[in-house]
Amino acid sequence: MTIRRAAFVAAAASLAALALAAGCRTPKRATDRGGVYDSRSLKFHHGTLPDEWKRTKVEGTSLAFDNRPLDATISLFANCKDIEDVSLRALVQQELVGLENKEVLERREDPVGDREAADWVVRGELDGVTVQMNLVVLRIGGCVYDLVLVADPQTFEKARADFKVFVGGFEVIK
Repeated sequence: MTIRRAAFVAAAASLAALALAAGCRTPKRATDRGGVYDSRSLKFHHGTLPDEWKRTKVEGTSLAFDNRPLDATISLFANCKDIEDVSLRALVQQELVGLENKEVLERREDPVGDREAADWVVRGELDGVTVQMNLVVLRIGGCVYDLVLVADPQTFEKARADFKVFVGGFEVIK
């Protein structure tokens, strides 16, 4: 593993640790088959990623995928407990705690399915590693879903194309 790769993995893990501190937990008995994630308390569909994206475990996430050639990670955090009635903007800013030298490159509200979602692109440093992130945050049925891409800035746009497919297929299954 290169020094750059090791630093990037540490940076992605730092972001997951922030989610863990915010109350997100990884269900122990969850499956992800055919783009359908299913745990005892949570079931959703997500867009299908190309084969280069490999399922991985990142503490604090419900679901995560890693693409080593792109130095990129896609993850989904779901929190259905102790949800405060705060704006989507405030929820995104909570995800950015710990990101140093941050620069917001894009900020908009785009629907995901029939729900309003905050969609931000941010560049900054995590554990001394420069990363670029796309965060999509939405509320559905008393839960907050954070869909996050963390990538090397040089490969960000290629990884983001896949992330858009992942997000575009996102739907909570009742």
